[in-house]
Amino acid sequence: ALGFLLGKVRYRAIALGAVTGCLVAGLVLGAQFKVDIDDTVKNLFFIMFLFALGYRVGPQFFRGLKKDGLPQVVNAVVVCVTGLLVSWLFASLLGYGPGLGAGLMSGALTQSAAIGVAQDAIGTLPGLSSAEVKTQENLVAVGYAVTYPLGTILCAMLLANVLPKLYRRDLAKESAELAAELDAPDESPDEGAGYYEVVLRAYRVDRPDLVGRSVADFEDQQKALGRRIYLTGVRREGTVLEHDQSRTLRLG
Repeated sequence: ALGFLLGKVRYRAIALGAVTGCLVAGLVLGAQFKVDIDDTVKNLFFIMFLFALGYRVGPQFFRGLKKDGLPQVVNAVVVCVTGLLVSWLFASLLGYGPGLGAGLMSGALTQSAAIGVAQDAIGTLPGLSSAEVKTQENLVAVGYAVTYPLGTILCAMLLANVLPKLYRRDLAKESAELAAELDAPDESPDEGAGYYEVVLRAYRVDRPDLVGRSVADFEDQQKALGRRIYLTGVRREGTVLEHDQSRTLRLG
């Protein structure tokens, strides 16, 4: 709850967000109460976080690859290699060990998946005792927690304020041109985003004007009114019938 409250703190157009807010709250509470968490529990929740992240961005990821896959792959390779080299350079200059260096990279790039990879890699390093491996693994999380908020805030400032001026681009104008190119509606709160909240509801047909209309006709009517409504099934006489676009609506 404290993390969500911190995430709503806004300065001009920049807000911490729920993820960064929860991270900062965890840092403060962890420093005050020094709670020891079992490694199994930490790994379990970390894996759940990665799964949820992949589950959410998966559809947009594959659609993006189909549309302009090669430029995105090249951009991803450049960002990964550049981020790795810059992080290694600064970690070397500052005298960081493998733990803090890996945490610096994962936090500055806001790449949570790098934490698990780095901790596994540290466990295979030769010449480290069990206590040293444990210390370095813990330092990965410390470096990540310190640099992640800065990575998030500075990235937002860079994209919103610095890069448009550097490249002399008008974001509002180019966003409108892109929307026109993609044939996106001018004003629609339900369309244009990459993620839609899905809500399941059940309705009883009580309006006589809907009786006899097909499922496809009803969905088209709702779409024309700016509503994204899809019928996934119809219940009649206690039986749920499968989706059929040609099925007609009845009272009840």
